[in-house]
Amino acid sequence: EILKFIYNEFNPYIKSILVSSEFFDTDPKKNLISIKNSSLIMQNLCDNLNYLSGYEFQDKNENIGLKILINDRIFYFNDLIASKNLKLSTNIDDIYINTNRQMLEVVLDNLIIDFILHSFAKDEILILLTNFTLTISAKRLNLMQNNQNSYFNIRLNSAKKIIDKLNFDTNIELRNNLMSFSIKFN
Repeated sequence: EILKFIYNEFNPYIKSILVSSEFFDTDPKKNLISIKNSSLIMQNLCDNLNYLSGYEFQDKNENIGLKILINDRIFYFNDLIASKNLKLSTNIDDIYINTNRQMLEVVLDNLIIDFILHSFAKDEILILLTNFTLTISAKRLNLMQNNQNSYFNIRLNSAKKIIDKLNFDTNIELRNNLMSFSIKFN
């Protein structure tokens, strides 16, 4: 069962890499972005399988500027955002918290990539950080078609496990065609 699951998750991205490699000379920039995006998604899936199987993070807290960290993670996924023609809007206060950077980066990566992958092209993803609460939301998040999709579940499950370890509160809201995932930094 697990092998079938892994095959089904990786297969589309492996095919994308192969096709992009095959036609690389026709449009090198576009194909390189496709290869990079597929690799990024597969690496994220590998990381999440690792975290869910009991990976132990370093036990090290530090003072973290959330505005800088969130903008850093958004920049990391810029090509993936652009490839889906998504609009990303932010309103991020300059807030500092004392927590584990590695764990928080994994949570942010999981949420951002999950919203990117499950949003319709040309939609908007909104990232807000006010009053020590981070909310990521998307209009028309493709929930109806993807609510059984294991990527969606793996990323959110992994993020939720890590958030619980960090002792932060979460809230997930599904209303009409809008999903919001919030983290309250205590």
